[in-house]
Amino acid sequence: MAQIWALLILEMADTPVLPFDMEAYAASVKEYVVDLEEYVGTKTAPVKRSNEDSPLNLSPLHEAADSFIENAAEFHTWDRIWSEVVYGGGGFESNVMAIKRMSHNTRMANFETHLLDVDGGVSTLQSLFPFPYPQAMLTPSLPPSLPFSLYSTNHPTQKPRTNNKKLPNRTQYKHIIFAPQAWSGYDAAFFPAIRDAVDDGDWALAQEQVRKVAGILRHAAWKLNH
Repeated sequence: MAQIWALLILEMADTPVLPFDMEAYAASVKEYVVDLEEYVGTKTAPVKRSNEDSPLNLSPLHEAADSFIENAAEFHTWDRIWSEVVYGGGGFESNVMAIKRMSHNTRMANFETHLLDVDGGVSTLQSLFPFPYPQAMLTPSLPPSLPFSLYSTNHPTQKPRTNNKKLPNRTQYKHIIFAPQAWSGYDAAFFPAIRDAVDDGDWALAQEQVRKVAGILRHAAWKLNH
């Protein structure tokens, strides 16, 4: 295993653009959402992908996965542009292209970090608005007069703010997509916070987790290109 990691490090160290396929990742996430929908469908409550009232609405998660697919495609467009400019120019890379390439690699490397539910989105808000703001803006129940809602998935520049940070009852896990199943240390579970709530029959918590996970995923996808 140590040899494998050493070879991977050497390979990536000699690769100007990190060889991670975000488009394949996005396609897999979309499949995970479909798998989750089928899993929830085996439970007692029906699942709907519309705005109609239902015990669980997964449409925000589908929309977030679609946003990831679109942003991943845009992200890798730059890879092809860089290859054409640099390799087409005899391997010469200008300072401007080098800076853009480093930024590109950094955004790719930070993607998994942006998928961690570590602060409920407060740091994202503070980075966007570095000035004093009312405490009401840091809570899920925002007054209608505010121009946006951190509890909505309609604003990819912000992570959603909820009181339930990390994975409820298993706070050692922070990734919104991957974690072991609650009752098995070996089987993987996609979107574990949502699955745990569904398994417990807590549909209100499940819907809250759907909104939060979708918001974090949309934010992470948006950050790929910004």
